[in-house]
Amino acid sequence: MAQQTSAGMTDALTPDPAVIGDLLRGLRNGLPIAPEAYPLPGPLHACLRQKGRRLAEIWIDNGSLASAFAEILARPEAQVADALTLCITHDWQAVPPERFERVFTQAARGRLGVALVLNGQERRLAPIEAIASNRSFARWLERERTAADLMPSDSLTADNELRCFAARQLHLAPFSAPLCTDLSYGAPAVQPETFDRAELDRLIAGMTDWLAANLRDDGHLTYKYWPSRGRESEADNPIRRFMGTLALIRTAQMQGAPALMARAAANLQFNLDRFYRSENGLGLIDWQGQVKLGAVALAALAILLHPDRARWREPYRRLSVTVDSLQGSDGAFRSFLLPAERNDNQNFYPGEALLFWANRLQADPAEGLQARFLASFAHYRAWHRRARNPAFVPWHSQAYALAFAVLRQRDLRDFVLEMNDWLLPLQQWGQPLAPDFWGRFYDPERPDYGPPHASSTGVYIEGLAAALALALEAGETARAARYERAIWRAARNLRQLQFKGPIDAFYIRRRSKVLGGLRTETYNNEIRVDNVQHGLLGLLAARSLLRQASLPAAEDACSGG
Repeated sequence: MAQQTSAGMTDALTPDPAVIGDLLRGLRNGLPIAPEAYPLPGPLHACLRQKGRRLAEIWIDNGSLASAFAEILARPEAQVADALTLCITHDWQAVPPERFERVFTQAARGRLGVALVLNGQERRLAPIEAIASNRSFARWLERERTAADLMPSDSLTADNELRCFAARQLHLAPFSAPLCTDLSYGAPAVQPETFDRAELDRLIAGMTDWLAANLRDDGHLTYKYWPSRGRESEADNPIRRFMGTLALIRTAQMQGAPALMARAAANLQFNLDRFYRSENGLGLIDWQGQVKLGAVALAALAILLHPDRARWREPYRRLSVTVDSLQGSDGAFRSFLLPAERNDNQNFYPGEALLFWANRLQADPAEGLQARFLASFAHYRAWHRRARNPAFVPWHSQAYALAFAVLRQRDLRDFVLEMNDWLLPLQQWGQPLAPDFWGRFYDPERPDYGPPHASSTGVYIEGLAAALALALEAGETARAARYERAIWRAARNLRQLQFKGPIDAFYIRRRSKVLGGLRTETYNNEIRVDNVQHGLLGLLAARSLLRQASLPAAEDACSGG
């Protein structure tokens, strides 16, 4: 089955949203409508909801849209529902059991539905319900097999009648006088041709609002939230926690908001109370026995950038000593203090340490630190050229761009441009990829680069913003235009992932916890703090550099991935 979005797939089979809304409105108002109006191309899935809570899930296997609406309106739940979602299904196809994993991929979740016969009963998962429950096909299958009293060792056979189907997804609300909206992966499509500076500003404002809404008075900032469950995860990560602090500080600076800066201080103190300890003159950011270079460096950076930094003078001094101690004579960093035998994540942690050092250079360009910074630059430039990896690019781009402003060494600038030139083809844009994914960075031929993720797109914006500033300063207009286009595309992707209002949050009961937040991917609604903070920091840095007022035309683009 071809990769497409559900929106617009069946325009020839079903009426446009305005007609569908009018049809339901007419039936509610008692207008005479022929019961056979608009025959269904396949079974219809409907779900009635009230304030995000599911009241009734309904499958109607045949008839017309008019008769289906009449059946839905006759249900008692329709008297209290405030929203209705539909999947008008079509293109049902048999799937051999051995092809389950190839057909029901991550990218198909929320685009395709699945039907399976177990013990003589057909069980179905509509695409829109896969989004609302944040349930993968594998998890759904496991749950249904358990419900059917099948053992894990029991294999699917041809008797199970496994099928997939596509669906046009629609949202109708308010249910009393419905407006009908086409959905794709459970959300309205953000059209590239309409993504302009006003939409960009709404994206930034929403992300800022999410940070504020998820920051408690005691300084706790939500690390990970599960919208479908309506609760926070118990997982934790000090690196991402301190990156959230940086986003709060930078946002407060940009807005000139002392109240938010005070809340950022509370958040910084909360994180230090949770993770910081000192030992043998060193400052440690310790989580479950691990002390990572990146966590130490970002904690120190958060202190350095806060205007009330003197409040944490001693932790800052000790954290700085720890970062300094992890650099070797050849410029390479040890990426872990504890456990001492670990030295992985070299694409991440040294870049975070160098970003801290670059900010230190701006505050105090001491000659000793300059020499140490340049030694690491020489080492990691050669290291990256031997085995390029996209994760390396944004951290080192930001670090070297800041250092260039102080040291004015052209090699620093040239390497930032070199890295980002290499990165650009990894951004996906254009058919045959579903438009929902356009603008993300992902290479399906190189799974070792990692899966697509909102936080990845966001951190690449941070690096591209640094590269754009350097290209503009150097008068390299063609190169700057490529970086600007990539930032616009990435921003549109983040806007697609953002919970913007009641339509894409139709299944959320605690909407104040999600609005403005970014889903991890179109098919995974988990919100993690770095989904938001990376993109916010990048867009705050890039916005004033963007010369265009909207996303450049698609025909000017080159497709990547």
